Amino acid sequence: MLNYGCRLGLLAWAAVVVVATTPPARAFSALGAWRINADGVLELRTTPYANLTASFDAGGGNRGPRLWIDLPGSPARPRNIAGAGVIRQVRIGVPEPGITRLVIEFMPGVQIDPSQLKLIGTDKDSWRLQLPNQQTGYFALGEGNVERIDPVQAPAETQVAPRQPIRPLRPTDLAQVTRGRFRIVIDPGHGGPDPGAVGIGGTQEKDVVLEISQQVAELLRSRGVDVLLTRNGDIDVDLPPRAQLAN
Repeated sequence: MLNYGCRLGLLAWAAVVVVATTPPARAFSALGAWRINADGVLELRTTPYANLTASFDAGGGNRGPRLWIDLPGSPARPRNIAGAGVIRQVRIGVPEPGITRLVIEFMPGVQIDPSQLKLIGTDKDSWRLQLPNQQTGYFALGEGNVERIDPVQAPAETQVAPRQPIRPLRPTDLAQVTRGRFRIVIDPGHGGPDPGAVGIGGTQEKDVVLEISQQVAELLRSRGVDVLLTRNGDIDVDLPPRAQLAN
């Protein structure tokens, strides 16, 4: 039975069915790459164990049938890709926050039996769907690389050179200049209520950059350079005063 918004069959690889019932929240789209080849096979590369939902709309009038697949996460940018042959266009959008939707829109008049559409998980991060055979044929299109890229194995005889110790920078490593000839403004970003990036252990970027900036300033001053800092404490300085001090 063809009805509006019918749900397609979803045949998943066994491990996918077990793990993907409770997918973790993702900030980025689970869709890594997609391709429709000249034989009308849709292939997807996703993050491992992604939970996919496939749906179909028969269309009508001037609107052709549509097939869409929802994946976790949001795409970097919504976009439309012009199609060819029986495919009018492919769209990648955000139907709701945290969801990526891949839409394949067919030309008006194309007849599709949704019961024949099966999205099959072929591996933990690979999917394929055979689109209906059409006399007008398909043209290859896609984004990214759907092929599996296996890690390159290093030759057995390859040896990693030991890491050389890093020698701390000493004031004598810097050239001595005429005092007052050069002036440098150092801008430790963030500060005050703006912590910047926060590490796993709670370390705040504003504290790290301030300490580093003060150490650099001390090194430069010891060699005769006039150094100004936009902030010397935990305060938030607006951008215009920072630029004004530098100029």
